[in-house]
Amino acid sequence: LNLDLAAYVIPADWSGWYVRGEIIPARDAWSLSAGATGGFMFFGLEGGARLLKTDDGWHPGGEFSTLLTIGFIETYYRYSKFKDYGSIHGVGLRFNLL
Repeated sequence: LNLDLAAYVIPADWSGWYVRGEIIPARDAWSLSAGATGGFMFFGLEGGARLLKTDDGWHPGGEFSTLLTIGFIETYYRYSKFKDYGSIHGVGLRFNLL
């Protein structure tokens, strides 16, 4: 009989795909992103393509995130670099539904 609860509620490794829409009020912009995500226990990485819409038009780029996940709650640091717009750094807390 194994009574190790963590073995049943915390997957050892995980992976998947994400699609995200985001409003960025400080830059009067919004973005769409999609990519792959994966990790081990509480730590994870994301990487993908990001498209930023500003008054100047569309700006293609990429993003990379580090994650700390506990259940459905996640903290992250995200770095995004755009071809003709520069970069955006972000830190946040989010709730994962799936």
